[in-house]
Amino acid sequence: IVNRIVEVLFLVFSFALSVFAFPFIGLEIKQAIAIIGVMFGLSLLVFVFPKSVISIAMHFGLEKFIPKKFSGRIKNLISGGVFLKSRKATVLVFLHSGMNVLLNFLVYFAAAQGLMLNLSFPQILLIMSLSTLSSLIPSSPGYIGTFQAAFVGAFISLGLDPAKAKFAECGLRI
Repeated sequence: IVNRIVEVLFLVFSFALSVFAFPFIGLEIKQAIAIIGVMFGLSLLVFVFPKSVISIAMHFGLEKFIPKKFSGRIKNLISGGVFLKSRKATVLVFLHSGMNVLLNFLVYFAAAQGLMLNLSFPQILLIMSLSTLSSLIPSSPGYIGTFQAAFVGAFISLGLDPAKAKFAECGLRI
């Protein structure tokens, strides 16, 4: 869980970097990505400070709202992030997540080059971050539908040809 949370935060950061190159990106999209960043940032804090979160929840009486049979499981889940107390483990989680995002970027870059699409670094970063973040939306297996919509939408928002977007998306799937 923690790896996925950190990976999403890296993607939100990637989106933020790409937005500097494209100030015309809509405010609604920026706000949605910011909300995702805040939610996942808070989620990460739950795993970084599990004892504090549990004591705060108990202080405010939030345990009353959780059925008894689930409260132990929730405490175990939150306490499962205790491995982040080790500096080495924390560094490994961040390195692993960062490498995932970097490798994902390289796949997008290689696909763009292989399909002879002349995309800049910020364009690839924006397309990758939006389409990958779209996988957070519940959908059919393989993220079919949400991924394509985000991928093609990113192309269109950059003023690129939607036909090339569909072609590139198929190339990425293969």
